[in-house]
Amino acid sequence: RGGQADGVIEKDANMGADSFLILYGLKHQLSEEECDACESEQHPWILLAKQNGLDHYWGSFYVDADRYILLVGHKIGTFGGEGVAEATLSSEDISQISKDVAEKLRAAGLDQAAALHCLYEPDF
Repeated sequence: RGGQADGVIEKDANMGADSFLILYGLKHQLSEEECDACESEQHPWILLAKQNGLDHYWGSFYVDADRYILLVGHKIGTFGGEGVAEATLSSEDISQISKDVAEKLRAAGLDQAAALHCLYEPDF
């Protein structure tokens, strides 16, 4: 359910266990119709992400509800039993990620302020 612009950082992109996603960028709650567009990789944000070298990921991150989120930006990692066990980012790394994401979002026409998103994704 995700796409990466550069380097693969997890063991298995098809997660089969609970995981924790960390991404710096934008978060958008999806409608049912938008989920269909995400399934076919045709959601406007996904297309803009691909065109501008940004990572994207979408899924259900809520235990108590059937809500879906789309994230666009720089994926730090998917952590858990089938993903990354740890990651270390220096202050220089964080500054560079912030700068790069801001430039790419601006180029994509997505002028919202980016943030660090940390989301738990249960595997039901």
